[in-house]
Amino acid sequence: AACREGGPGTGGMGNMPQGGMGGMVQGGMGQGMKMEDRQGNDGGMQGSMKGPSGMAGGGDMMGGQGGAGTTALSSPGQNNQGNRGNRAGPAVVGETSSGGQPGNQGNSADEDYMVYPGRGNNGVVAKMTIKNQNTFQHDSVVCCVRYSWNGQYLATGSNRSAHVYDATSGGKIGSFARDDGTEPDQSGSDSYVRAVCFSPDDKWLITGAEDHTVKVWDVRNRTVKFRLAGHDTDIYSVDASSDGQFVVSGSGDKKAKMWSLLTGKLLQTMGGGDHAPTDGITSVSVSPTSQHVALGSLDKIVRVWEVETGRLVRSFEGHKDSVYSVAFSPDGRLLLSGSLDKTLKLWDLASSNSADQCRLSFSGHKDFVLSVAFSPNGRWLISGSKDRTVQFWDPRLSNMCLMLQGHKNSVISIAHSPTSKCLATGSGDWRARTWMYTN
Repeated sequence: AACREGGPGTGGMGNMPQGGMGGMVQGGMGQGMKMEDRQGNDGGMQGSMKGPSGMAGGGDMMGGQGGAGTTALSSPGQNNQGNRGNRAGPAVVGETSSGGQPGNQGNSADEDYMVYPGRGNNGVVAKMTIKNQNTFQHDSVVCCVRYSWNGQYLATGSNRSAHVYDATSGGKIGSFARDDGTEPDQSGSDSYVRAVCFSPDDKWLITGAEDHTVKVWDVRNRTVKFRLAGHDTDIYSVDASSDGQFVVSGSGDKKAKMWSLLTGKLLQTMGGGDHAPTDGITSVSVSPTSQHVALGSLDKIVRVWEVETGRLVRSFEGHKDSVYSVAFSPDGRLLLSGSLDKTLKLWDLASSNSADQCRLSFSGHKDFVLSVAFSPNGRWLISGSKDRTVQFWDPRLSNMCLMLQGHKNSVISIAHSPTSKCLATGSGDWRARTWMYTN
């Protein structure tokens, strides 16, 4: 379960590897623990945050043998380094400098976050700076983050509800939980919102959750326009087309479904046949032209489907473990994937030769790569990982150019603003944060 406060167990998401998506969050869901055992433990948090050389060894990053009650994840009241979701972040921040050696720069006075510059072209230290913009405290794990197309809003998904904030000021716009716009019943059963996205006109918020349903919400009045039912298991990913015509959802039922944003009707289902995914779909991405849909799957394969014909047109194999995130480049020519094998891969969509399809592979994370994104200008590849870091990569090389440690648990989701040099992160530490960077 992507948003459980626990680490890998064998109970839970059926045939998902390593206890299913529960492996995404560090801590103590030991073997055999069920999905209902949500109060996990951060077995990887042993003392203060470690630098790159200590990331793999600073406590058991996989949560060790921990079961319930070992080293409990801090509650929101204990882990209150940011604000409560409607104020600016910490006044003291870390930032990189242009000189010195990687690994010893960027420590903020209170160690709220740390930044480590990497190497750019010709081995030169990358000249980048990054600062915390806003911190949004939640009442549970933050499963997903997404900017609106105009960059004005930030949406997050957590237990029982999605939330929308002003991306600049950090002010909360509202919560989206009940179909009638009322607040969720906190005493009810858990149901995590695993995926969020906006329609291109930013009037609609699309959510996917554990109730197997995709909902299209009116952002202004917080009521549901469409309930899109058809998946057999949890929804892990949603993405809207740039032409505003459809939204695609991916589920653990091994299917991706395309729905009309105009009528709410099912347009087509991607899955089935000889080359269909053989395990759950963790990530979906619609191309900038709205002509193709990419799917990442637990079966280790990245697939690309043609919208008009419903045909499978590309199948990229090379990851050694489940693929958890996919993203198209801004020009639609490349596809980025992140995997539990701890790597990112950059795929050439124009190449039909399997030997030439993988342009570059990026290694450097110490644990699962859970989320990937391009910057809007294509200059950076960005990844979030269970090792608690966000890393910036140069797509022309395989160099890591900057590492950010800004969370105390797995970085489950990242999103880049479409209009500015800002990045959002969602984590198992119950916080979403936004960051401003320069280069």
